[in-house]
Amino acid sequence: MIQFLADNLDQMDLAIDQLAMNERNFDRFALMLIDNVVELTLHQYAKDKSYENDLWGRFNPPRNDPKVVAAALGPYFEKKIKLARNTKMLTDEVLDSILYLHTFRNTAYHRGLRHEGVLHALALFYFKNACTVLSNYLPSICGLSSKDIIPHRAMKYIGSFDTMSFPMIGKDKFQAAWKRLYEIAD
Repeated sequence: MIQFLADNLDQMDLAIDQLAMNERNFDRFALMLIDNVVELTLHQYAKDKSYENDLWGRFNPPRNDPKVVAAALGPYFEKKIKLARNTKMLTDEVLDSILYLHTFRNTAYHRGLRHEGVLHALALFYFKNACTVLSNYLPSICGLSSKDIIPHRAMKYIGSFDTMSFPMIGKDKFQAAWKRLYEIAD
């Protein structure tokens, strides 16, 4: 799980660097990075909820609607949003914004629409919402594998460590990183 979070941190740090350039092509690239992080995080959240259902369901009814979880594990972004909404991972306002911003990213990327007048502001807004998603995604275990490779950009926020001497990284380091990135964007 540390690898997943560190990779997200790596992409978010790269995205904020791109946004700092305040140029449309860099903004478009940042928008893709941000959207990728959000979609991967919502998908991982769905995997976590499926796992939770498997564990919990052995003794009691599943905690999360199995149909909603199964749909969120599929390829449709809207289904991932629905699970986050049903489980109250995020507020409706944030989820509505993310759904809109994902659609906006699709028009900028897949259809090539420029949106120069609003692209930078929306990319910054999406960045902040992504920080909120990441802050609210709390995996139950933050384990480190000897195969994990922490990207350099992530080390700027969580530091360097040895897998033998530091087998677990506290979630607080990642929470501090998401908060710091939000502050930089602000």
